[in-house]
Amino acid sequence: MIGSSGYLPIDEETKQNLTEQASSCRAMKVVLETRRPRLIAKETVAPSPNVSDDLEKVFALATDEEPCALVINAKDESGAVPGADEKQWVVIVWIPEDSPARVKTLWSTA
Repeated sequence: MIGSSGYLPIDEETKQNLTEQASSCRAMKVVLETRRPRLIAKETVAPSPNVSDDLEKVFALATDEEPCALVINAKDESGAVPGADEKQWVVIVWIPEDSPARVKTLWSTA
């Protein structure tokens, strides 16, 4: 899980999106801040009533230019994911193939 492994810290805004503001955030694109090594939310996607309707917007956040983690809140009004609550997030790590080896290693441990 991001941050729980101790490899990279997470900034406070990202933590708030994962906890206190989870109902107003369907997904986040989390990237590595280069000034000081930590994970930050670069972009967010607001939730619609159905998580399935949001996935196209979420996956569009991943580009071939930048490694990232897409952190997706599974809870929605329609109950698309049975039993999901605001604390259930899905993490998808995207590492473009042409990323430098150092970046690939860093993301594989994030």
